[in-house]
Amino acid sequence: MIAKSKIKSAAEDYAGYIEKLKVKELVKATAPKGLIEDIVVDAMRADGADFDDLKEFRDDFDDEYDDMIDDAYDEADDAGVKISLDDFKVEKVKKVDVKDVIQYVYDELGEKEIEGYDVDKVYALVKEKAEDYNLDLKKIYRVDISYDLSVRGDYFDWKDVKDALKGEGINVNDLCDHLYAYEYEGEYYLIPGVEDALIPSFKKYMEKVNRSRDISNADSIRIALQTALSDIDAYESFYKSDVDNEYVILSENGMTKVPAAFRKEFDAVLGEYPEVKYIKDGYDKFAFKLDVESNTCTVYVTNGSDFVEISPDIDYDFYF
Repeated sequence: MIAKSKIKSAAEDYAGYIEKLKVKELVKATAPKGLIEDIVVDAMRADGADFDDLKEFRDDFDDEYDDMIDDAYDEADDAGVKISLDDFKVEKVKKVDVKDVIQYVYDELGEKEIEGYDVDKVYALVKEKAEDYNLDLKKIYRVDISYDLSVRGDYFDWKDVKDALKGEGINVNDLCDHLYAYEYEGEYYLIPGVEDALIPSFKKYMEKVNRSRDISNADSIRIALQTALSDIDAYESFYKSDVDNEYVILSENGMTKVPAAFRKEFDAVLGEYPEVKYIKDGYDKFAFKLDVESNTCTVYVTNGSDFVEISPDIDYDFYF
């Protein structure tokens, strides 16, 4: 109860710092200066900084830290920014499992793995870093908040900003409807919980990455098909089969219809069958049609009954 009471009070102070543009207090409430310094030093070390570079940074850190805060305040002040968090209220404070937060993000993105990192691997990295900085992941809290946000500035119209965000399906009051509190050396610090606001943009990025990956994999499938045809036994077996110039779904079950001689050559080139990453309207499998007589190979994505071409040509109306 004491922890939750401290966190609620810290959150209320946090909102006040934002409204009054108390940048120094806001930064202090987000992370202690020593922790910021350690994190930056580790990042520099990972980037190849030597002992002298790190010593120089640590010697100058206090001045750099103050200059950073002053610059942030000056920029906001010069722009005439005024922020109001009307009716700010802490709705609930509860402990969270960091792994559950990571899982939530992956679920919202519809991904099991991102660039080779699944939930377990990401959590292991977070846990390792937390231990490096003496942060206890068992003392992480979610702080649900509510407020009515308004922003005034000399160089923008708040109504235009809200309307633009609304057009993207974003309610400004939902941009950050919670904070995360963490304990460090007996004190609690707060960071904005912005995962919900970032997920739509990251989802668009992942869709772009997955489309590119599917196109690349489809080209690899087509090349493997054409390469397999260069083997005379594979060529003749496929030409005489029932699947010549017919749709074949690229799966263990679908490939049972393909002659063994052809499949042996094809599998040797392609290796493991790739999975469709950009899944739209249930089109979740690769398929191909190979016309031996005309020596044409076409690769598709399919929902099992309909087929959309992806290589060598792309159906842009469907895929983009």
